[in-house]
Amino acid sequence: MTNEDIDTPKIWLTTSDLAKRWQMAEITIRHWRLKGSGPRWTKLGQSVNSPIRYRLADIERYEAESFEVEEVATAPQNAKPV
Repeated sequence: MTNEDIDTPKIWLTTSDLAKRWQMAEITIRHWRLKGSGPRWTKLGQSVNSPIRYRLADIERYEAESFEVEEVATAPQNAKPV
């Protein structure tokens, strides 16, 4: 356990929360989880029906490492239309 783990408040997202955040189907996130890809997740309990949660800090780290940010190209202000 690191100091970051101790100092960072634990905000948890459900699979549904994550799907809404990324505007994708929940089944996609479930498939990633079964394949061992996608963001880090935690199972809260030992039973088959225990809930799955994603820590917000892990989601933000995954986003920073995995997603490309598109830069919007802007024309210089003095550019003339062609």
